[in-house]
Amino acid sequence: MNWDAIGAIGEVVGAGAVVLTLVYLAMQVRQNTLQVRSDNEQQAIDGYFALIIGATKDPHISQILREGLHDFQGMPRQAQMQFHSVMMGFIQGFTKVYHLNRRGFIPDDVYHRAERDLMRYLKTPGGGQWWNAAKVGAPDFLRDRIDVVMNELYKHEKSWTELIDFYRVDEKKNN
Repeated sequence: MNWDAIGAIGEVVGAGAVVLTLVYLAMQVRQNTLQVRSDNEQQAIDGYFALIIGATKDPHISQILREGLHDFQGMPRQAQMQFHSVMMGFIQGFTKVYHLNRRGFIPDDVYHRAERDLMRYLKTPGGGQWWNAAKVGAPDFLRDRIDVVMNELYKHEKSWTELIDFYRVDEKKNN
């Protein structure tokens, strides 16, 4: 065997090693992407439930949420501010999910669940009153997206107060 043949074999082995390395790296990138996507999905879900738990853990805040969903405009100013804080938490959580979905880091079904849940809050009488007042401060893309989704895609979707009794305010007992 001459040196040219040995050199050619070395080049073939080297090229094979490069191809195997590239295949391995592609598999690692894919695995990492799936892991990041899974982590982001879990964080979005955890964040949403943390908001719900935070809003319902304190009986006073729970009552503010229920009353605000019923009639935001009829609430005292301090209660409106508290309701606004809770709702802004929902909006911020939705915004995070929106951006993660647009970047491909969370699947469409998680995004659509978050979108539907937010719409159910905003379709309540008080949620709609709040959104009409608060949306002036929202980024254009978010305001436009929510308005389109609420008025077109979820036009016939029921609100939380129509679906779940504990979101309703019993006007006779006021609780």
